[in-house]
Amino acid sequence: MTGSRVRDTALGLFFPQRQGAGEVPALATGAQRLRARLEGTGPWAEVEVPALHPLHREAVVWGRGELLEQLGASP
Repeated sequence: MTGSRVRDTALGLFFPQRQGAGEVPALATGAQRLRARLEGTGPWAEVEVPALHPLHREAVVWGRGELLEQLGASP
């Protein structure tokens, strides 16, 4: 978005939390605040992400190990 808060007709996907973030409510709260700021910018679909396992805090980052593992598995 450059200056305008209106997207084209592309569907926006909203992930309110990362897997396992249920024990760290601030992660979901931040996503919800960002989504609220984008209200009216185009169509949205919310993707439910179940809390599969607890996240661990490593080097001040919640889920750092999981993130690095997933990044390493990406093509």
